[in-house]
Amino acid sequence: MHGFEMVAHSSDLEPGKGMVIRIQGNRRAIFRDFHSKRLFCIDDFCPHAGASLSEGTILHEVIYCPWHQWGFKGMDGRCVTGSIWHVDSFEVVESGDSIWVSLEPKDKMPDSEPE
Repeated sequence: MHGFEMVAHSSDLEPGKGMVIRIQGNRRAIFRDFHSKRLFCIDDFCPHAGASLSEGTILHEVIYCPWHQWGFKGMDGRCVTGSIWHVDSFEVVESGDSIWVSLEPKDKMPDSEPE
């Protein structure tokens, strides 16, 4: 899968909990939502106070920081708790038992593959 890296097996990721992964030396937080079962990947660094977001929780597709409960949408990394801050979000693909994450943030990915 061009532009993606295999980061985990589906069985590694428990619904409702996060896991830290490394892509090209950068820490990312990957989650499976407890209710929707959708996968999300965001930066593993809360811009508020530097907490590891992978140690937080996810509820209704919002990832909550473990320190001060700031919430970030899994889909696009926007803060939902009143801040203008955001974190980068990354495309996630589950294929068989493999979880793949894009190397580039969603907002920097091309709309289509070059021919």
